[in-house]
Amino acid sequence: MKPQLLIAPIIVLTLILSGLAPLSGTVETIESGADTVEISHYSFSKAQRVLATSSDEPMIDPVLVEWARSSPQDLFETIIQFNTPTTSGDLIHLEKLGFDVLQEFTVIDGVSAVGPGSAILALEDYDRLFYAERNRKLEYQLDVSIETINADVTWNRIIVDDDGVLPEKIDGSGITVVISDTGIDATHPDLDYTPLYGDQRPEEGDKVIKNLKQDSPEGPWFDEGNYINTDVFGHGTHCAGISAGLGSAAGGNRKGVAPGAWLIGLSIGSAWETNEITAFDWVYEHSMPDDNIYNIRVVSNSWGYEPELDEYISDKEAVFQATMRLTFDNNVVVVFAASNDGGDGSESRTNIYGNVPIAISVAAAERDGSGIAGFSSRGYREDESTWPDIAAPGVHIMAPWDNTAVIMNPILLGGFNETYYVRASGTSMATPHIAGVVALLFQACPSLTISEVIDAQGDETSSFSSEQQFIHETELIMDLTARRLDPENHTGLPNETAVGHDGLVHDLAQGFGLVDVDKAVGLCLALSKLRDRNPVASVYDAFATYERHMRTIDTKQDTNVVTYGWEGEAVIDQDVDPDLPHTEQKVKVYIPEEATMVLVDLTYEVFDADPYNPLINVADVDLTIDMDGDGEEDWSTETTFTGHKERSIDVEGEYSQYRDLVWTFDAESIGFGLDDARSEYSVKVDIVVDSSDGIVIDESEYRHAPPASNYDDGSITLPLVYYDFGKAVGGSGSDDDEGPGPIVTGGLIIAALVVGLIVLSKLGVIGGSKAATAEVPTDDVEEAIEVVETAD
Repeated sequence: MKPQLLIAPIIVLTLILSGLAPLSGTVETIESGADTVEISHYSFSKAQRVLATSSDEPMIDPVLVEWARSSPQDLFETIIQFNTPTTSGDLIHLEKLGFDVLQEFTVIDGVSAVGPGSAILALEDYDRLFYAERNRKLEYQLDVSIETINADVTWNRIIVDDDGVLPEKIDGSGITVVISDTGIDATHPDLDYTPLYGDQRPEEGDKVIKNLKQDSPEGPWFDEGNYINTDVFGHGTHCAGISAGLGSAAGGNRKGVAPGAWLIGLSIGSAWETNEITAFDWVYEHSMPDDNIYNIRVVSNSWGYEPELDEYISDKEAVFQATMRLTFDNNVVVVFAASNDGGDGSESRTNIYGNVPIAISVAAAERDGSGIAGFSSRGYREDESTWPDIAAPGVHIMAPWDNTAVIMNPILLGGFNETYYVRASGTSMATPHIAGVVALLFQACPSLTISEVIDAQGDETSSFSSEQQFIHETELIMDLTARRLDPENHTGLPNETAVGHDGLVHDLAQGFGLVDVDKAVGLCLALSKLRDRNPVASVYDAFATYERHMRTIDTKQDTNVVTYGWEGEAVIDQDVDPDLPHTEQKVKVYIPEEATMVLVDLTYEVFDADPYNPLINVADVDLTIDMDGDGEEDWSTETTFTGHKERSIDVEGEYSQYRDLVWTFDAESIGFGLDDARSEYSVKVDIVVDSSDGIVIDESEYRHAPPASNYDDGSITLPLVYYDFGKAVGGSGSDDDEGPGPIVTGGLIIAALVVGLIVLSKLGVIGGSKAATAEVPTDDVEEAIEVVETAD
């Protein structure tokens, strides 16, 4: 038997997918916006304990047995699991054998304990023993990426149904991502701390809602109060920002995948297996069905254990069992980094914890999607159970930096980057991308649960029973919509492939391919609409039609102005070394060739020096513009300490040579008597153009604005991307209708679309991460219908 296949078979079943009956389970009721959603859960705990009766599987980790025999008097920290929940009799028995119990777990039926080798050997005679293993040392798996996986397209898509434009955008809102890592620096502008206590529920706009750590694995989790930094290594802060950071310290440009999601940080410090079991224990207890007040749906784990080839690995391992419990019992998706050991397929180099069928194992792709990173671990070519499931960017990912960091110190990573961000590479960086995607999918379809699809890696050689080889619907959706990278046009990929579940091709380096957020969310929304009408609708039902609901149309308005906006936080620190680069707040804005004037509106915090004299301010924010891309400043606002600046730039006269170029705006700040203060600011850029001949601007984040005072005639056409369910499943139309709704179902739905756009433009809702301030220059429904019909 190959070394990588040392997981001994326990039960070999014939896997006939069509004949598998759903496991018995519970129903969880959750709040999703104004709606109540019921989720059916599979019950894992009872079914899986049948495995304990197998006589072929060792009851104690063979490596631990060897250590115990060699040193019977030495003490070893051990994780001990029982066949059923731990009893007082179990604890008494362990004490008699010579163990000192450190902690009793909930997520597994067991404890961590310290005892001599002789006590470990005596455990084998205990009839309630499920498995005993050593406490292993774990290893951490050390802006463009968002575009690579189309997350930014998802944020910008509006959602249309029979009632018109919905005020919702898919950004992870209402979902909590748990980062089980080194901690989170919640003083970072992108990771603002909004602590919750007792039964408090998070609110929209909150970010890090819990930031917990322990003094020891068996000690209680505690929270030290506001603006806490639990991360002395920096690794967890980086991962948290990738998953759900706000991008505030970069003008919104370095948002995480799910910027609207809530975050919980569980600092497991230097990371032993018992640390992670303790973290899983906390998540398990706080995500119980009908008692999940934070709506925890995913745990991101950018750490793992790479065993030597001669070490024994069992499916009874505590992390395996905890992973299955979290997902099967509580519907919490568990995501693992695939590891950073490269490989050529001759042996497995992937993280063993990601190989649990219900977990998601993540490979690292190049930042631009051009291939799979050389360091990303490959599986063993003859054992699909060791292959990654999905890939996400993991090379040179710029994300939040904790300036007290040890592991993520910029000097160790190749030089200083920026005050608040640092570049890092690893499957550690790929994993929180996928955790963020899972948050987006749950927001789009809250009813997601365990699928009835067997893992692509599930076969007759697996030691996991058939019931344990189901995958979660989030993984199935990502697999079905992934962008497969071919070896002819992408680097780091093998020529060998295999056919996995549902006939999908996958390989040992990328799994099923590079995640495509826009398609995955589109499929989820279609599934959610289907389930509104038919609760038992499957992912495949939605997959058959979802792409027709993803629409891009040209919208034309009679105006000569388009607008674009963003928000950020500028750092005000008078002691920053001038030789170090300051925090970049750079935002790129395309200025059309037909532009005649650019109007810049900046609002910011000034900080009052004297609360009794608000005219005395001690902070200022200026905007600078590099108009030609040479890195030099070509224009800037004036320092005024007023909190609001409006300037116009004549691009017909003095700055005419800078048209048809991408301008780079940057926010710079100064202050007196302030250290490390942050000034929140917002920017609106109105671009006036000569639209008399009708022009097209291919910028999906721009919005139409009211005409300028010199407007005479003409129009501007902009692209509009949206998820269209105006005549989709769950609406008034038929599943068999060809083509989507607002354009083909008549004037009422068209009017709803445009009037909805008017409302959302006024509220600043649409425009994704950039705050839109435009208004459609008409309130007349008939004219609105004509506008959209003309655009189509």
